Amino acid sequence: MRFIYRPIRVAHVSGGQFEVFNTTAFSTGRYRLAFRWNDGSKTILTPQTAPLTKETVTVPLGRAVDGLLAVIVETTDTVTGQIVSEEQLVLAQEVAAAPAVKPLPGDVAVEKGRLVCRKSGVVVVAGADEGTLLYRAPTDNDVDAMFHNLMVLYTRQTEETVSTQQTADGWQVVTKITNKRGHYMVTDTYKGTDSGVLVTSVLHRVSGSQEIPRFGKTFRLDEVFDAVHYVGRSGESYCDMKDQFPIRAVDCTVADMTEPNLRPQESGNRMDCTVASVSDGKTCVVFEAVGRPFELGIKPYTDRALLSMKHRRDEVRTGTYVTIQAFQQGIGTGACGPGVMPEFKYHLKEDCTLQFLIRIEEA
Repeated sequence: MRFIYRPIRVAHVSGGQFEVFNTTAFSTGRYRLAFRWNDGSKTILTPQTAPLTKETVTVPLGRAVDGLLAVIVETTDTVTGQIVSEEQLVLAQEVAAAPAVKPLPGDVAVEKGRLVCRKSGVVVVAGADEGTLLYRAPTDNDVDAMFHNLMVLYTRQTEETVSTQQTADGWQVVTKITNKRGHYMVTDTYKGTDSGVLVTSVLHRVSGSQEIPRFGKTFRLDEVFDAVHYVGRSGESYCDMKDQFPIRAVDCTVADMTEPNLRPQESGNRMDCTVASVSDGKTCVVFEAVGRPFELGIKPYTDRALLSMKHRRDEVRTGTYVTIQAFQQGIGTGACGPGVMPEFKYHLKEDCTLQFLIRIEEA
């Protein structure tokens, strides 16, 4: 998935219907589309869509494999015979529901409002000091027409633990989060299961803006946890720029999970993830989706530290920070064009729930 320009853009409408958008100014019928489903079936067609217009075509659906129904649309220039673009559209992605709960094991606790998981008495993974992220470090595109920083009001975030209560099968922590756009309450519950610690985080808007750039929970591990494995979009992806990277099993390092921008900024998000892990070669910490896929961010420093970085030399590693997200808004093209489109922003009209499992395994 290495193509930037897509002369024909394809979007799923419903069922076997797809919208074909001819972005070229002059060509009709020049490009052939191959719909390759993840069950191995394939359909080829050559749309006769007029330049700069859209039409709807019908394509036989493939079958879901292990809960995933996805199609790679391959566009070939019939004049040159070259493949000019590829994109993967996900029509369905099933994720298992939460398992039955039971009391937490003795090596899992909540300390100072943070989840702490130990192995042989040693802390392996714990909630980060800033455990909930409702902001991101501004990208070059997070500006308006007058080049005002659109993230600055969200980055002025504070957290205050309101209550910590032990329950029959775990813990409940309530946190108040305030930024310059509003006031929010986050209720985190931690319960035991046979598959690990079930984390349930509920974000509630108390007052202020419904629009929130991000909702994620961050955990810290020592920097020796450098080997990354995940199943999700195979490259940097946000909700408005993800189709170019197919869902794959990926193995890489923490450094590979951010982009080498001249000015350090938010980067490296991964969409449609069902599982992620970090390992030091002996111990592996696994984060597994529950109910629906999550968005993944892994950085060698905190997002708070990233805010003050101006140059590449400022990127000093302080650990391994894993952020499991319910959502992050799109990137847009605010530095040179339109900002994030409305459909790629998130509005908290009702409570948002993020749920996933954490477990420690032998590597």
